[in-house]
Amino acid sequence: MRPPKLDPIDVASLKNRLKTTPFAQGKIHYLPSTGSTNDVARALAEKGAPEGTIVIAESQTKGRGRLDRTWHSPPGTGLYFSIVLRPQLDPSDLPKITLLAGIAVAESIEETTGLRPLIKWPNDLLLEGKKVAGILTELYGDITSPYVILGIGINVHTRREEFLPELQEIATSLAMVGGQNISRTRLLQAVLGHLGRWYEIFKKGVFQPILDAWRKRCVIIGARVKILSGEKELEGTIVDVDVGGALLLRDQSGQIQRILSGEVIRWKK
Repeated sequence: MRPPKLDPIDVASLKNRLKTTPFAQGKIHYLPSTGSTNDVARALAEKGAPEGTIVIAESQTKGRGRLDRTWHSPPGTGLYFSIVLRPQLDPSDLPKITLLAGIAVAESIEETTGLRPLIKWPNDLLLEGKKVAGILTELYGDITSPYVILGIGINVHTRREEFLPELQEIATSLAMVGGQNISRTRLLQAVLGHLGRWYEIFKKGVFQPILDAWRKRCVIIGARVKILSGEKELEGTIVDVDVGGALLLRDQSGQIQRILSGEVIRWKK
């Protein structure tokens, strides 16, 4: 794969796209580099930044995913951004934000590249079985004024040799799979549009359409899995995801276990 051509992010066109979404009150903060876009977005939210505030960075020195794992963020090769959301939600509903974001990112990738990502619960997007994007949702504030920082990372132009050695067999990029020139600006415009549409559905208290769309892309429904949830390892077959966004696993005794958080450490269809 050839090195990508220079692909600058067109902030002006993103601002215009933002005006057509539910995030029109937000501002875009573009940074050449930062520690973590989620941390910057949280600091802005603490100062009263409105819903739809977006932090975009060309690179992150302390990018992270779930469980505080490092998200590899080399400069100019991916999309690394975070959005401030201010929904009225119960903390137990946070997984729903992760699910709708996964659909939005998957649909955006498919729209702009023709590639069809699948989703591995709870927050990984896969192409050819390898991770191409990830989502991190963090809930802050209190019960009267909660806010969510939604962080999204997409490997766009990253070449195999640019991944850390330990990631080269498990991570991929849109360019590695599709072998095409991809506009990061166009991709992010698509994400804002799809995310806004699903978020509006969520705010109306409707979750079934989100769940139906997510199920169609979930790669582990029907699979035999091992899941690490807290201090427990669970093994069994994934039968579904419920209306709360929890994973339903039939364990080896035949009982259904409801899992709100955890990590799929092994799976096989």
